[in-house]
Amino acid sequence: MLLHITESEEIIDFVYPDTVLHNPAACLQRAILAPTNKQVDEYNSILLCHVHSNCRQYHAADSLKEASDIGLISKDSALDYITCQTLPGLPPHVLHMKTNAVYCLLWNFSINHQLVKNVRVVITEVGNRIITV
Repeated sequence: MLLHITESEEIIDFVYPDTVLHNPAACLQRAILAPTNKQVDEYNSILLCHVHSNCRQYHAADSLKEASDIGLISKDSALDYITCQTLPGLPPHVLHMKTNAVYCLLWNFSINHQLVKNVRVVITEVGNRIITV
């Protein structure tokens, strides 16, 4: 009695048809539940490809306070290795942001502005160091 879907594109087209996908407010009312982070990443990548807007890629900047004290400046340092890895249960080290796309915050940024953990926001601008929601 229930519709059975086996392809990622089919479920995305069902939950986020083009009329919904291009309306961020409508996207906030829908979600795809997936059992693994790998599936979540796959769905997010496919959905972001369907959103036609400005895209920006952000990288985290890691450093060890003690690294300069011991002369650890090598490109093959432990931090360089760690930044190339995606650990189970953690998001990727590179963040792709698009305007008019919906994102979920992973921690509290501002309780007064309701930017708290697990809230979904619409990105309105992406800049060099500032992301406007």
